[in-house]
Amino acid sequence: MTHDRLISMIVEEVLKRINGLQLNGQSLKTNKILILDSKREKDYEYITTAYINTVFLDDFCNEDSVGMFDYIIVPKLTNHDLGSIAMGLEQSDVSCIVIEGIFHGKTIIVMEEGIVYRKFKETSNPNFYKMFETYENKLVSFGIHVIKKQNICEYISGNVENKQIVEKTSIAECQAVAVDKRVIVENDVCKVFSKGYKTMHIHKNSIVTPLALDYIRRHEMSIVKK
Repeated sequence: MTHDRLISMIVEEVLKRINGLQLNGQSLKTNKILILDSKREKDYEYITTAYINTVFLDDFCNEDSVGMFDYIIVPKLTNHDLGSIAMGLEQSDVSCIVIEGIFHGKTIIVMEEGIVYRKFKETSNPNFYKMFETYENKLVSFGIHVIKKQNICEYISGNVENKQIVEKTSIAECQAVAVDKRVIVENDVCKVFSKGYKTMHIHKNSIVTPLALDYIRRHEMSIVKK
């Protein structure tokens, strides 16, 4: 393929996207986005059609600066990368870029559906699973946003109200279990915690023993009376 032909193809593609946006009544969005995955247009068309300045991991060179991007999207977060980022270790392309992005103060989005360890909640040892939950909470504390795939474009659009709805600020807040007992003892709370839950929903008239309350405080759990 000649150099002129390559330029012509690029120009045609750019014009096609611009025309598509205009036909759909959309304005051209200039946010620069880096997607940490291979370039598969069909998988990310909902992003590339709305944001023309989108770069994939395949096109990203080590000489490029993460600082040039407004958003970094992580479609799949492996257990290895999750642990590495939580501990600040640059051990793969994904972990290196994410850590650099944190240092640059960039907005980093992890697709909720792509967090690998969550698929093993029903089969994993509870304490082992909880270790990875702790890693994910660390990422959230670093300012990384965990968002469902369907909400990413709306989030990037800058709709503050939407951000408040879709952003996942704490895993513990999203995991609760109901305990239907008149008296809640320490063993009840221990069982809840061992299953990976940190929030208990109990009846408003239920009684929580002092030992149970002490366990809740020590393990940073919470109780919601209903």
